[in-house]
Amino acid sequence: MKINHFNSFLSLCAITAMLLLQSCDPTYSIRIENQSSSKITVTATTTNKFQAYGHKIIELGADKVRFEIPSGEYLECGMAIAGLENDLPFTSLIVQTLNKRIVADTPNKVISLFEKESDGNLKTPYSLVIK
Repeated sequence: MKINHFNSFLSLCAITAMLLLQSCDPTYSIRIENQSSSKITVTATTTNKFQAYGHKIIELGADKVRFEIPSGEYLECGMAIAGLENDLPFTSLIVQTLNKRIVADTPNKVISLFEKESDGNLKTPYSLVIK
């Protein structure tokens, strides 16, 4: 069997080009942080991007969950590749603290709760901080 070195070279170049052209978008964690003086209770409608570990998550039915975050702790809720909009783990969110109730009933309102830089862009990693 005769080996065609030119075809082998072209195949190697094609594989190298495919590897170089793949996306290298950064991945950021999405979390809810409780910086208040008491526990918070979160009730949320989730998306398929919701992933939480380390806290007791109570399933309330189709895509609805409830969980508590003690004071000074946080819950990792998922990961976002490059931007939060496409990887948002919640479509709606209700956060109950000792003194207030925060309601975000649309994905845009949920996004508006996350910390922002001084220029208005979202901070990364994505943190929704309750004070």
